[in-house]
Amino acid sequence: MTGDLRFDLGTVVSLFLTALALFVGVRSFRWAIRLLPVASRTRTALADAVPLLEIGLSGVFVLVAVERIFRGSPLFAGIAVVGVFFFGLWLGGDTLRDVIAGVLLRTSGSVCVGDLVRLDGLEGRVSALGQRVLTLELSGGDESLIPYSKLARTAIVRTPHVFGAHRHSFHLPAGTDAERVRQTVLLCHWSSVSRQPVIEPRDDGLDVTVFALEPDHGVTVESYVRKHTQ
Repeated sequence: MTGDLRFDLGTVVSLFLTALALFVGVRSFRWAIRLLPVASRTRTALADAVPLLEIGLSGVFVLVAVERIFRGSPLFAGIAVVGVFFFGLWLGGDTLRDVIAGVLLRTSGSVCVGDLVRLDGLEGRVSALGQRVLTLELSGGDESLIPYSKLARTAIVRTPHVFGAHRHSFHLPAGTDAERVRQTVLLCHWSSVSRQPVIEPRDDGLDVTVFALEPDHGVTVESYVRKHTQ
């Protein structure tokens, strides 16, 4: 022991074993999640909550370590614990907010990979849901990394992704009948039956969005519609 600090071998070994137990416990929990007989959505939600668990356990371990090291001086130990706690909040506040918001967004299913979203002037498809950020693939091929804490404060326009439904948009001239276009789209065998076409009337015609079964067949659906409606 040196002054009010406890750096004896017993304290060091105790802290090491505690850290090792926490590490093994979290790893075992990750492994157990893959084996649990639960629905895939529940398994995903549990896996997404692991980073939050890791942050919480790390914080508790640091506080316990400080308390043990300064156990010889209860007043100084209390000051050190409070100081470490608030310093940790200041240092990792943004990260913690991003992780918590990410866990809530992913577990609620508010945003999923493949969704088409619009927010703050950006429009693109969600290509990945990381621990801290959402990756948005823009139309030009660029990627935008958006922190989850920002998403939690922003209104999002979302078009859910449907497997086997690939979005394709085109314009038809004025005078084209919207209902006939709708029926023609559904008659095309390359058009998805799970997603209805979106037809928006404009002064100069119709803006049409169809959902094809394959990425390359959106143009085929467009050609079919133009052939049978004009």
